[in-house]
Amino acid sequence: MFLTKMKQNLIFKIAISALISALLVCISFTTIFIRISDSIVIQFSDGIFMSLVAIISGKIMLIPAIIYPMLVDLSAGVIIYIPISILIRLLMFMIIKFSKKYLTSYGAFFLAGLTMFLYLPFTYILFREKGLLATEAIVDLVQVTLSVIIAGMMYFSISKSDQIMLTLNFGNKNFSNSSWLFSDYDGTVSFDKDSNIDNESLSFINNLINAKNNNFVFATGRLYNFISVKNSELSQFPKYTICGNGSLIYSKKGKINYFSSIPNSDRKSLVEFIKKYKNLPIDVAIDGVKIPFHYSYNPNLEEKRRLKKIDFEEFYDVVEPLIYKKKNVTVFYLYTEKNHQNIIDEINTKFSNLRAFKTSPYIVEIINKNVSKWSAIEYLIKKNNIDPERVFTCGDGENDFEMLEKCINSAKMIESSPKLESLQIPTITKIEEIKDLTTIFGKN
Repeated sequence: MFLTKMKQNLIFKIAISALISALLVCISFTTIFIRISDSIVIQFSDGIFMSLVAIISGKIMLIPAIIYPMLVDLSAGVIIYIPISILIRLLMFMIIKFSKKYLTSYGAFFLAGLTMFLYLPFTYILFREKGLLATEAIVDLVQVTLSVIIAGMMYFSISKSDQIMLTLNFGNKNFSNSSWLFSDYDGTVSFDKDSNIDNESLSFINNLINAKNNNFVFATGRLYNFISVKNSELSQFPKYTICGNGSLIYSKKGKINYFSSIPNSDRKSLVEFIKKYKNLPIDVAIDGVKIPFHYSYNPNLEEKRRLKKIDFEEFYDVVEPLIYKKKNVTVFYLYTEKNHQNIIDEINTKFSNLRAFKTSPYIVEIINKNVSKWSAIEYLIKKNNIDPERVFTCGDGENDFEMLEKCINSAKMIESSPKLESLQIPTITKIEEIKDLTTIFGKN
């Protein structure tokens, strides 16, 4: 009788678990000869075990959690320690699996490593010797420190390679069962001069996010103080908001989850460079807030927010130190006249780590060269274990190019930047037309 696919899969997982257990036991036997003193043995297996728990999805590591400490204690002749050794590894497994989403894997390693101190009360209960207890405390402290360091280093190295991660999970990507729509704001869901959300677009977004497993995220060049107000108009406040053209990601509670700054090495030269544009108003985003760098009245800009007709006013003494001191310095804004391609070209030529581009007829933005809306989306895809095939992006501007080009499912607005003309993707007039292009958000 042939085994069913389910049984074959179960046998395969048991075999892999046994192989990992054997590997951990071999590592334990090999490293047991590395000693700091007669009583302190360097042991690598716990650090490797913790990293594999974080890397390998599912319950596969439960079997090694039982087998390898049992065999190690058995071979060392300390059979009485087998129950506590197994308990500690099972606790490590549960702590890492349940806390890594909230503490990151590195925080989970630290918390799981602390369980090794359970050997202290166990040893005292058994032997009632304070001298032995002190020795055990030193041994546990060394082992906890070493295991957390090894787990962190191994996880950091392996998690950087998608191929290794996929191999260790036996080709199973284990994506979450959710669909995500990432949308630009201006020119995609907002078309009027007051930057209101289009009613039809609002209705479509609300219907989408009210359905099970659907998520909506604004991916915009705007900063959070503006877009958070628009988020509040939706029936459900989004889990994330991408601002500053991908340089900032906010959580549902409005906290900055991620930011990518302009490199420190380029800030001073960039500041000196933009100071020469004294005829242009310039702002800088620091900690997600737009701060004036200098004002300049230019009647050709038609910037309605420039109310004071001041020929020139600078804030260098206050703002410049912040630019050099703060970690979160993400965007410079130059309010230019329409003919500003020469400025863009000059910045992109002069600064190899930066990228300048047009975000509206009168605005040039400067950000880290490695930043885009797509880089932020990729970050969220990895963070939330999202299936790339269940992601849809839409937009209309030059700053949307990367996310429209690289996303498997995307659409551009009918009135789009000339840069988007080369993209062979569907064209839509309103965001609700997405429902005719894909079924990942449910049946049409």
